[in-house]
Amino acid sequence: MVTNFVFYLPVQCGAQGIATVDPGKLTYANDPAFPPLEYLEDGEVVGLDIDIGNALARELGLEAVVFKVAFDGLILAVQGGRVDLINSGSYIAWGDIQPGES
Repeated sequence: MVTNFVFYLPVQCGAQGIATVDPGKLTYANDPAFPPLEYLEDGEVVGLDIDIGNALARELGLEAVVFKVAFDGLILAVQGGRVDLINSGSYIAWGDIQPGES
């Protein structure tokens, strides 16, 4: 079985730094229903994906903010401008991609 990890980060970098949904914060969508990658522990989202998201935010000099959302709302959260990235288990059906898309 081959597993691909894709970190989709639709932020813009420029002379002023990184443009995010909320200045100074890296807001990422996460469905905490997949332990050990992401799950709720005492009401807090924890797991490997959360550790990775927090490390990315720290490296970018931003505060990490977890936006909890159901799996079927992950892409909609990005498209709707509510989050900067998806940091959660997701997949793509490669057969559904049309020529010229990526």
